[in-house]
Amino acid sequence: MSLVNKALVTLRRAFGALSPDTSAPEPPPVAPPLAAEVSPVATKTAAERRMPPEAGTIDAAASLADSPWTPARLHPARRPAPWPPENLSLALQGGGSFGAFTWGVLDRLLEEPDIDFDAVSGSSAGAVNAVLLASGMIDGGREGARAKLSRFWRRVSQAAALAPSASSPVAAGLELIMRVMSPYQFNPFNVNPLREVLEAEVDFDRVREQSKIKLLLGATRVLDGSLRILTNEELTVDAVLASACLPLLHHAIELDGEPYWDGGYAANPPLIPLVRASDSTHILIVQVTPNMSDRLPKTTSEIAARIEQIQFNATLSSELEALKYGKIIGAADKLRRLRIGRISADDHFEGFGEESASNLRWDFLERLQLGGRAAAELWLDQGLPALRRPA
Repeated sequence: MSLVNKALVTLRRAFGALSPDTSAPEPPPVAPPLAAEVSPVATKTAAERRMPPEAGTIDAAASLADSPWTPARLHPARRPAPWPPENLSLALQGGGSFGAFTWGVLDRLLEEPDIDFDAVSGSSAGAVNAVLLASGMIDGGREGARAKLSRFWRRVSQAAALAPSASSPVAAGLELIMRVMSPYQFNPFNVNPLREVLEAEVDFDRVREQSKIKLLLGATRVLDGSLRILTNEELTVDAVLASACLPLLHHAIELDGEPYWDGGYAANPPLIPLVRASDSTHILIVQVTPNMSDRLPKTTSEIAARIEQIQFNATLSSELEALKYGKIIGAADKLRRLRIGRISADDHFEGFGEESASNLRWDFLERLQLGGRAAAELWLDQGLPALRRPA
């Protein structure tokens, strides 16, 4: 069964039979595609952004079609709506150190006092950022969340600084060991610095009991490859580590007696479960795994990295295609009203596909964070973003 068909099965379970809804209104006429790139625009004040769009707005028929192969389209607005949305749900993709781009996006969104976060889904680094957001909001509101995200990423970078540099002979030796040995051999005690940093930053009991943000963390069940969604009630440090467990680096994480790997293999990020759980009609996807590569990978490490990028993006593309189909046939009223935007790190960094998701140097993380802030600013200024169509 293809990934798209699997996503359609998930959509059917979430919203019922996928059959045309004859009561649904006819879709509005489609205007010509917009330019593929998001062009810089003058920064607007919060009050100016609150004004309804004059010419139109990108609605779900277009934004759901924003798979990597389909450009965004402009539709006449049926009913002017304030912008940015007052209630927003987030789908945060995982991708190792590339998650610092998401940190920047969240940092900018948290500066908007009128945006409330309804539900947040994530896998791997996306799950980590989601939990940090929820925990920070409990501890100190918006500024508390911004401070917690910043502190976490700095801690991670500082911990990584103790490891040998990627160009050193020691690092080359470690990479060779990891190719021929499993983590159960080269890391028998399952040492994972991320556990210590998460336990220092997040009071999991408080998040379970007090978070107003609905969390949906994705983890992949090892034995059958299926997706498990971990919600607020199930939130523990092991739940986050399961969502971020790369099987060539760490032991599988056991939850309820079953082993789990990184959620990105099953859903990166979980999108259809988020649509079902969200009470907001606005969902913003933050995509950090590169879609495009500027050159053919030839070394073993380059090939492995590119394979992982393709795998991690395939699940997102399939869920978007399934949602687009559900929207077209009028599968549910919720889908007809849905508006999905996407911010992609690929659109803001040249040569992003050749960067390493294991690079935790502070200068690199800071560059990603600043890029995420700038991308979020563009999204706030322009409404739902137009996406680059790959050549």
